[in-house]
Parts: sequence; structure tokens; C-alpha cells
Amino acid sequence: MKKTLIFLAVFAMLNTAWAQLPTGSIAPNFKLKEIDKSTGKLSNDIELYKWLDEEKPVMLYFSTVWCGYCWVYHQTNSMKNAYNLYGPSGTDELKIIYIESETGTYAQLSGGIGSQGNWINGTPYTIIPTGISPNTGKVVSDYGVPGYPTIFMACPSRYLINVPFDPGPAYGGSKLHPTAADILAYANKCPSFPDVTNNASIFKGIEKLKTMNKCAITTPIKPEITIQNTGSDVLTSAKIKIELNDSTTYANWTGNLNKWGTDVFALPELKIPDGTHNYTVTIEEANGVPVTPTQNKASKTFYQTNVPLISELNEGFSQNFPPTWWEDTREYLGVYKWTGNNYAVYFLSWGNQYLSNGDYTELILPLLNFSSNPAPCIQFDRANAPYTGFTNNNRLEVYVSTNCGANWTRVYYKTGADLNTAPSTTNQFAPKAAADWRTEVVELPALANKENVLIKFKFTCGQGNFMWLDNVKTSNNCQSSINEYSGNASVQLYPNPVTDELYIQSDKPVQSVQIYNIQGQVVISESENTHSVSMSRLSNGLYIVKTIVNDEVHITKIVKQ
Repeated sequence: MKKTLIFLAVFAMLNTAWAQLPTGSIAPNFKLKEIDKSTGKLSNDIELYKWLDEEKPVMLYFSTVWCGYCWVYHQTNSMKNAYNLYGPSGTDELKIIYIESETGTYAQLSGGIGSQGNWINGTPYTIIPTGISPNTGKVVSDYGVPGYPTIFMACPSRYLINVPFDPGPAYGGSKLHPTAADILAYANKCPSFPDVTNNASIFKGIEKLKTMNKCAITTPIKPEITIQNTGSDVLTSAKIKIELNDSTTYANWTGNLNKWGTDVFALPELKIPDGTHNYTVTIEEANGVPVTPTQNKASKTFYQTNVPLISELNEGFSQNFPPTWWEDTREYLGVYKWTGNNYAVYFLSWGNQYLSNGDYTELILPLLNFSSNPAPCIQFDRANAPYTGFTNNNRLEVYVSTNCGANWTRVYYKTGADLNTAPSTTNQFAPKAAADWRTEVVELPALANKENVLIKFKFTCGQGNFMWLDNVKTSNNCQSSINEYSGNASVQLYPNPVTDELYIQSDKPVQSVQIYNIQGQVVISESENTHSVSMSRLSNGLYIVKTIVNDEVHITKIVKQ
């Protein structure tokens, strides 16, 4: 992701005990009672799989009464319009369920204290309040809901699709999404299968088949597929063809699956030489009958032990995460558009709703080669805000290893106030401006001229808020890679080099000045109307001066001598 400045960037983490189910997951079933919109009493049982058995996709809209983003979206009537156009009273192509995900009462759903407005008035689709007994919030954790709103499309085949939400320009997005047309488009993405008695498919590609780098040369490759019964008869056997490069073998699955039932099938372990390999799996028969070919074939190209080592990494992230060769060890990470077309990684941590207090997740960089680097370093941008009412004891650490992860050495640690880059908030924190970010530089002298190097970020939940990471770079000169940046206002710092007093000249009022050392630590912080800063107490060396003028950030390198 490209930013207009390099000094401010962040890791946003959310305090969670689960991670949002990705597209391609099996939609967990639930049986909960809907609310009678006239009386507030719980009435009909709603069981997801029974609804899906009617062969209609079901949109699951996880929201809550206090959510401002959600209320703004609710007022667009996108869900209502989609239901009226494409629901049972329209073309009958889909269904919609609003799942009140916290403790919203009937009074709050009707617009009472603690609510953004009246969620019931004019809402034609089903509302399920998880906070009213005997309903429970288990469905929220089963789907790994990281925040609100979270939207899924559950397909009749139990295939789950993530429907991205954009909060619109008021919150740094591009448009309020999804529209009614978008909702129908996601429903149409559901896989469809012929109506036959004996059939089987591969639910989602080949899993656990990935490129192995030099650190994984002794690790066996154990691919697997998820078999799904897509026929009306009970599936008890399947014949599977396996093609590896130019060789062909067969495997046989046995079991007992009703329609739409799934089973994870471990394919034969692979022992292969270095190089590029093509791997294809095809289900040829179901219950001894040739299958009707629909999603019964999956292919993947992978590499064994010859992954090129990276000498310099420069990763700005995108919506396609994780990037090649990175490893998200516990799948508690996500990618979010924080403003415009800028993306960053966030760690799931907010209050105490997601990662449990003391739990952690890790992100491991690809294998690095510093054999020609006499002064390696890593630079990254991070962002974090405390959650109002909680002590922010979130921790961000960076570790390095030169023996393929057998041992790790910590080279960076921040927690509490040192981790914060933005004011506290009662909302899930997402950076909205460059000033929400900080750049960190960590020198790695112990890794000089080392060939096989692993670096990992470790985030530990401490009841804080989202933690964000962006612009991860490795280099042999991180100091010089810090780009100077100036906005439209005229700002001059002099003299440079400086020995004592650093003067700031600007055509607009100076809001604040912060001076950082090359480790990214704030060493001087001044408030408004600052026109000079004493540098006399600082040791000689390079410093970064961040000046905010007219809400614009200005980054300048200064040498103290």
C-alpha cells in the first residue's frame, strides 16, 4: 500500500478469541428464535439448514443496536430493498436474517436508550436477537464475527461467502456497500449442482498443499480435500484420481454422508524432489457411478524447497492476504481498506470480545537472505488505539530466527501507552489518517551476512483495541529509506545539522511537533504554537521530526551533532 508519508503506519489488532470464517468455509448451522416485531416476544424457531434446504441462499447480517456504521447502512434500505425485490414476496431468490449480535432488547431494537434508532420499523426480514433468552450468542462466535456489521451469504450447499462491507465516504470508504444489486450478485455466486441421485464434489480446493521453502525441506507434504455429497442418495464411497506431474494414482474414500454432508479426506503423503510440481485431484465415481462433473476437480501448482530467498522485502499489502510466502500462524488476521485504496493488516483484538486476554497470534515473513547485507534492519508502520475503559496491555513483539524457527530471539517489544498511536475510542479502531500511524525501525546487527533468516510479528491480546501493520520493509539502510514528506503548507526546519536549538518556520500555525530516534521512539513532544525545540539533551545522530500543520503531516530528517 502506498502512502503519502512513511513515518506513520500501523498494525491494527482486534481483541478476539476467534477469526472470521473465510469464504469457502462450511456455514455453521444454528437454531434460534426470531422476534415478533409487534409484541417483542420470541416466536418461531429459525434453523439455518432447514432454510437452506429450500434451495435459497440466506444472507446473514450480523449487527448490533449501538453500531453507528450499521445504522447508517440500515437507513440506505439496501437490505430491505433486496428482500422486497428478491425475497419471498419478490422473485423468491434469497432470504435475509438480521442477527442482533449483542444484548439488544426489544426496547432498543425499537429505538430505545442505547440504540442508534428503530431497527424494527419497516423491516420486512427476520430479526433474531441473540441477547434475549433462550437465544444465545454462540452463533456470533461460530461465525468468528470480528466486528459490526459482518455479512455472509450462506449457500444451499452450506458454502459460505464473505460479503465485504464498505462504510462509505463518511468513514473513509468509497460507497455504502452492499447495495440490493450487490446482495443478489453474491447470492448468484453460490455453487449450483445438478439434481441427480449419486454425485460428489470437492467442497473447496486442495488444502495443506503449499510451497515448501528451505526451512521446510524435511516436512512431509500431506494434502487433503473436503468431499461433499451433492447427490440425493447417501454417499458411501468415492473413487478419486490423483495426478502428480506425469504420474497417476487412485485413492478410495468410504464413509456415510447425507446430501450436503462433508468429510475431510487425507490424500497420500507426497515425497518428491525439488522443483515445480502440478497436482490435480478428480472425483471420478460416487457410489460406483460416474459423477456428473460439477466442481469435482481441483488443481494446484506448488514448489518444493526451491523458493527463492528474498534479500529485500517491501510489502505494502493489498486485499489479497497473506502475500506470497507469508504465514499467518493462527488465522486471526485480516486486511482492511483503512482509507481510499490503502490496505493494511489488522490483528483481531478489541475489548475482550475476540482474542481472549493473553491469547496471541503471529505473522511470519518469508525466508530472507542477508548473506550480502552487513547491516540489516526492518522497518514497519503500526497503528493502535486504546479501548475506552480498558487498560491497554496489548503487546507487539518482533522475533528473529536463524535456525528455521527452532529458536527465536526478541528484537522489539512495545505495550501500553508506548503502543498507542491514536486517542482512545469506544469503537473498533481503524486508522483514518496518516497521523494515526507510526514508523518503527529495528536494526538487526546479529543477522549480518546470515543466509536463512525468519522474522515474525507476534501480537498478544491485553484487552486493548485493533492493532494495524503496514509497509513492512527489510533493508541494509533503513534510516535512508525514511522518506521526507511535506503537505501543502510551507514548513522549514533549520539549521540542519543542528547542535542546540531547532527552529520551525511555517506559514500556518504549528499544531504539534514530535521527534523520533531511529528506533521509532518519541524523544521530544511539543504541543501547539511551537516555533523552536531544544535538541541539546539529545545524543548525536539521525532523528525524524514530525510536524503537524493545518492537519497535515510533515516528515523531515534532522542530524544532531
